[in-house]
Amino acid sequence: MEYTQKASIEKKIKNRNMIFICITASISFLGLVMAVYSLVKLKFVFTLIYLAAVLLGFLYAVLRINTIMPPYIARSGGYLYFQTWRGLFPFRTDKGFIGEFLPSKTVLKKVDISQINRIYLGTRNYLLKLVTEGEFADELASSKKKHENVVKKMDFIYIKTKDNNEIYMSVTDFDNAEMAEILKPIVDNDERIDFKCNNRFISKSIPPKRLSF
Repeated sequence: MEYTQKASIEKKIKNRNMIFICITASISFLGLVMAVYSLVKLKFVFTLIYLAAVLLGFLYAVLRINTIMPPYIARSGGYLYFQTWRGLFPFRTDKGFIGEFLPSKTVLKKVDISQINRIYLGTRNYLLKLVTEGEFADELASSKKKHENVVKKMDFIYIKTKDNNEIYMSVTDFDNAEMAEILKPIVDNDERIDFKCNNRFISKSIPPKRLSF
């Protein structure tokens, strides 16, 4: 699909992560070579160690790719499109400890811009003050107990429509200029939208009367 506007993770952050992924992949390949060599030499303990290292490296690479590549927010005509993970995180939260090594599936959500009445953008703690009930509030509260070290570093966007549909996703490390380019015309063209944000960069392009800190 062709989008007129699109916001995603900053290119420099994507590039930095891709370097780490390539390094990890190279080390994993070397580990695989060493595992085969150890197997030929009948050193089974070392074979298992190397294979375990290869598996961990592979899982790390997959999770990093799933973290930086799929998420985006885009606009086409009168609709916004949100591609994100199922849930708040790029890993599975329904599989216990093992789930943290499994990439979460992605979903694409479509929202009619004319139906939006709330747009909140900010950190977990900031949004918990604004959104006190519903699915998003429940997920944030749950994440505070189970994944505090991860979620406290994340930023989110929360959108609510006139029919009380909730759309939310992580916008951690998103390009602020791209985000502002998408949000500004939406907020400016509809005074009924309740817009609140604690991102200083994005707030500069929004009229002062709409800001809330």
